[in-house]
Amino acid sequence: MFNCAPGYYLESGECKRCIDPCFTCSLGYDCTSCLFRYRLIDNYCELTDCPEGTYEDNFICKPCSEACLTCYGPSNSDCIECNFQEGYMIDNSGKCYPRVCTDGTYLEIRRAQCSICKGLCKSCDDKNSCVECVSEAPNSIVNDETICSLCPDGYNYKLNKCTGNS
Repeated sequence: MFNCAPGYYLESGECKRCIDPCFTCSLGYDCTSCLFRYRLIDNYCELTDCPEGTYEDNFICKPCSEACLTCYGPSNSDCIECNFQEGYMIDNSGKCYPRVCTDGTYLEIRRAQCSICKGLCKSCDDKNSCVECVSEAPNSIVNDETICSLCPDGYNYKLNKCTGNS
């Protein structure tokens, strides 16, 4: 098999020159590697920094881990900034990990932290949107919303409401 020198590609048994600044190419316009100081982005060589969500590896822009918004390598410990919108947070070692909030809290993406649910709520989607009540507080559904409340002394929870002992 006949091979062409770097900067050329084989077409119909003839070596033809790649477009500049390709160092190697599969066709004239499809770069597979670039000249020094250029980066390969979507089969083209560009004199630019890698776009957000990618990092440079030997002048090729490669995708960051899903955990990273910006990074300098492929793993979730190579993040410069965590991808908060996808629920990733940074730990004390600098590694981004999926954030799991404990009972009674919810993930507040805007602030990138777990915040406390309102009242007697065990799990919630946001401060005012309860999904499940703590075991001592019966769930009441009012206008498609879960309300958590305890019955006053002398009352029992029965049929979705507090009723007096009789």
